[in-house]
Amino acid sequence: MRSLLKLKYIKHHLLVVCLIGYFVGGNTKLKADALSTTLNSLRICYDVKFYNLELKVDFDDRSIKGKNDIYFEVVEPCNKIQIDLDKGLVIDRISYSDRTLSYGRDKSAIYIDFEDDLKVGSKHKITVHYSGKPKEAVDPPWNGGFVWSEDETGTPLLGVTCEGIGASTWWPCKDHPSDEPDSVRIKATVPEAFFCISNGQLRAITKNNGLATFEWFVSYPINLYNVTLNVGDYENFKDYYYSPYAQDTLELDYYVLSYNLDTAKKHFQQVPNILGCLEKRLGKYPFYRDGYALVETSYLGMEHQGAIAYGNNYQNGYMGELTAGLPFDRIIMHETAHEWWGNSITAADLSELWIQESFCTYSEALFVECEYGYDKMIKYLLEQKKLIQNKAPMLGVRGSNKQPKGTDVYYKGAWMLHTLRNVINNDSLWNDVVLSLSKEKYLSIVSTEEIVSFISKEAGQDFTAFFNEYLKYTTIPTLQYKVEKKKKYVELYYRWKVNELDFSIPIKAIMGQELPLQLFPTTEWKSLKLEGVQFINLDIPKELYYINCELVTD
Repeated sequence: MRSLLKLKYIKHHLLVVCLIGYFVGGNTKLKADALSTTLNSLRICYDVKFYNLELKVDFDDRSIKGKNDIYFEVVEPCNKIQIDLDKGLVIDRISYSDRTLSYGRDKSAIYIDFEDDLKVGSKHKITVHYSGKPKEAVDPPWNGGFVWSEDETGTPLLGVTCEGIGASTWWPCKDHPSDEPDSVRIKATVPEAFFCISNGQLRAITKNNGLATFEWFVSYPINLYNVTLNVGDYENFKDYYYSPYAQDTLELDYYVLSYNLDTAKKHFQQVPNILGCLEKRLGKYPFYRDGYALVETSYLGMEHQGAIAYGNNYQNGYMGELTAGLPFDRIIMHETAHEWWGNSITAADLSELWIQESFCTYSEALFVECEYGYDKMIKYLLEQKKLIQNKAPMLGVRGSNKQPKGTDVYYKGAWMLHTLRNVINNDSLWNDVVLSLSKEKYLSIVSTEEIVSFISKEAGQDFTAFFNEYLKYTTIPTLQYKVEKKKKYVELYYRWKVNELDFSIPIKAIMGQELPLQLFPTTEWKSLKLEGVQFINLDIPKELYYINCELVTD
């Protein structure tokens, strides 16, 4: 089923690529600046099933050397495919069965030639041998790569963060979120004194000549930027969370720097409660077979599937700053919510990152409501509302696979969903919509249209214009109104000032200080006769919607 969803998406995007790309010398080769972002015929012709990644980490010169077996199935006839590897890393050899394949390279794009045509439905394996110095992170996790650092004792500490820039910064792969492998094995060889953590379950540790090889296995589909590597002086301790919703026990693994062991044992006691609230609202934790882990890192955090990077220094809030005075760790909360939004349900293109970050950020509010009550949730959201920038649309350039600018996919996105909740005006229905979305799109690669269509169907109302207005524009939906005083009544005129002509959502309002109203504005002026009104100002509850209200005087 997942492969069918991927094929449906990439066929749609091939049309986009044909429109924005161009052909050079009769070859289906895109401009160099588009190679790492767009889909083309050399990428959509095959579907990756399994990666078998092996690498050795050299701390002395900050280099790696390894190989990756890429198992794939052909979905369109081809004799050439594209994989990706950062231009700073060297391809040593590409093998196929007992042969060495020829290939061409244009920066990070690798074009592999096969001697014979590959038939639809046929399955193949190529092995890419590579080496070199991987890209180093400049400002992790936002501008990522390999994170070479030291812990407080001066012991080397390595982490990886590559959202946005891609997994191909450190290993050869088909680096596009529309194609996730069904499973991955990661074998990493490091100095014997260190412990190495990756995603999934640890299957084996083999030691030889002062080196240790750690074998990890991911048994679920995984977004490639989530594949990670952490090496350092780690201590492991465990806890368990029993889920009344799944009627199952989830193993919790914590990998922390040795000197933080006692602190971590106390601080991480909040994890089961976070999981409990999220499962109540979003359904069963998506990756029970692979477990749940927090891994201490030198950078703030990242939602690495089943091995969440944690660097909030065992403080509640965000780097010690509490939101609405609430004493929980926002990094644990946010990155754990990503297991549902981003890791289970994955945006098909980075331009649609709002799918992951908006739902994830609003899940913080849902946790607050679960743990502290509705009023605290409102206070929490109102503080986050101050962070909305409205400098760039939340939906990026489709087909570019580039993240939208700014942080509005977090905070404006959360307020978009909170507004939708209050437009629906039925919390039971709203809760069912969110839960159904999480369950029905479990382990799915999705587009904006799919999410909007699903929500509209479940809620029984077409919200296409609503989402378009918030996602595609930086202006805020504005309720315009004007008032005409008559002898015995007041005539209220109102309409939406928006970009989408079909935008039409009901809202609650208050006329003056005492008259509650339920309005059903559209982009055309409507009127309402109000008797016995002393005040003529119209107020919109700021805790319910992200909209403006404007008095028109002309």
